[in-house]
Amino acid sequence: MTAWMLAPFVTAFLTYVGATYWASRLLPGERRRLGDTRPVPDLLNPLTSHRWLPILLFEKTTGFRPPARRAFSISRIALFLTPVCFFATMVLAANFPVAGEEADRSSPPPVTLAIPD
Repeated sequence: MTAWMLAPFVTAFLTYVGATYWASRLLPGERRRLGDTRPVPDLLNPLTSHRWLPILLFEKTTGFRPPARRAFSISRIALFLTPVCFFATMVLAANFPVAGEEADRSSPPPVTLAIPD
């Protein structure tokens, strides 16, 4: 399997990670600007990072500035494309010709053993 087969999955995953990090840096300022006093969990803290998925999916971004709306949109799209791209990677890997495939066809047939009753 060559490395280019992993390109769809890696691209979607790295886009998700980058856009989520971008959104996590912009969200406290946007909430402060709108007068929202809810705390923002730290994305890089293992104890609070699990709280980011609901924020990412359900945060209302209508009052946010364009960079923050763009960061949330890109992150949401990349999150939903990651499993699709993983499936595409598996399809590419399953249909990729193997170098030793011709040798397998010329090999002798498998041996079957008959067990007497």
